[in-house]
Amino acid sequence: MPTVRSLLAQRRRHWLVTGSAGFIGSHVLEALLRAGQQVTSVDNFSTGQRSNLQSVREAVGEPAWALHRFVQGDLADPELCQELCVGVDVVVHQAALEAGPLSISDPLAVHRANATGFVNLLTAACACDVRRFVYAASSTAYGDAASVPATEDRAGRLQTPAAVSKYVNELYADVFARCYGIETVGLRYFEVFGPRQGDQADGSCARLIPRWTRDMWQGRRCVIEGDGESSRDFCYVGNVVQGTLLAALADNPGALNQVYNMAAGERATLNQLHALIAQALGREHAGLRIPTPLYQEAEPVQLRHALADVGKARRLLGYQPAYTLSQGLAESVSWYVGRVPQVA
Repeated sequence: MPTVRSLLAQRRRHWLVTGSAGFIGSHVLEALLRAGQQVTSVDNFSTGQRSNLQSVREAVGEPAWALHRFVQGDLADPELCQELCVGVDVVVHQAALEAGPLSISDPLAVHRANATGFVNLLTAACACDVRRFVYAASSTAYGDAASVPATEDRAGRLQTPAAVSKYVNELYADVFARCYGIETVGLRYFEVFGPRQGDQADGSCARLIPRWTRDMWQGRRCVIEGDGESSRDFCYVGNVVQGTLLAALADNPGALNQVYNMAAGERATLNQLHALIAQALGREHAGLRIPTPLYQEAEPVQLRHALADVGKARRLLGYQPAYTLSQGLAESVSWYVGRVPQVA
């Protein structure tokens, strides 16, 4: 099975990456520039960080960075979308507002970013004859469905306006593929973590990883809501970059105009996650004292357990998660602690 690196080496493309100053988007941008691809990227910095772009620049070096053109702008502007898509072969759409408090308090802002921006960009891509449109979907599409593992053909009741806005993207992509012939692939990311991820509360369990790492590093007790036996499918960002680029490069016609789970395909409880972070920190910082966690009563959760079935992505895209949770934490912990002071 060809690797992403070998596929990129064989094919020079002009890529458009949206949300390039964000967590996952910056990793996609870095992978493409490392492979010598020409990339235009865009971000409006509503959630993305300029420091992420600087980190990519430092990681790839000036010759590779020279292949990149950055545009600051908002995809709710259809004229900007048209300008961005000119001459582009592949769009990797990562820009979005995540499911958090804003989704409840300001659904119009979330719809504007996630749905209006999506349709603007997809329309522009069709008008500019972009060949393929790969976009970040979301595991929130499963709503309150309790089936474990989750397969792409099952869904529950959606729980937030943000979940609705992301699911609408899947519907638009399917219709545009049939009406206008553009190749689309949606990727339902689960609990993605890794370097450049913030720890702001947004309802995702992945945000616990940088937060708990910081707390352990600073000698504070981590707060676990409930009994800690809820479980999630935590996926290192390197896995989802691999899957995203495989979707962008797939030759199999049967792999196109589909939606895929993008995850590790294995789950861990919050108690196990806490222990694994502690182990990763202990390996790097011998003698670090890590307090036992503090358990607090939590509101009832809609889903006790979440796990992705990644069999479809394995079969049709050749996706093979390269990082386990432990391996991903080993890659991430030093980055997290390097950005917070240790409390004496």
